[in-house]
Amino acid sequence: MPVVIDNWGNPVTISEQRLDDFYRTHSLDEYYAELTNRAKAGLIEEFDWRAARAEREAKNAAAAPSAEIKQPARKSRPVTTGKWTRWP
Repeated sequence: MPVVIDNWGNPVTISEQRLDDFYRTHSLDEYYAELTNRAKAGLIEEFDWRAARAEREAKNAAAAPSAEIKQPARKSRPVTTGKWTRWP
């Protein structure tokens, strides 16, 4: 299928662009029905949202810093501002 660049600079196929136009001009129920029909006809691949979400959450959990990292102890020293000395 020929590839075009959409309004955001992403490469999309002509069928995806037409599907995007379909989404703008029809109700959400009609859009999902059209997605289902195209997936059944083999025109587009079905996307497993749950697997993608689980994969994204696993990647985010691996990239997140561990909660066990300890902060260095703060050194307490007096703050002198002229006449008065205060402790933080």
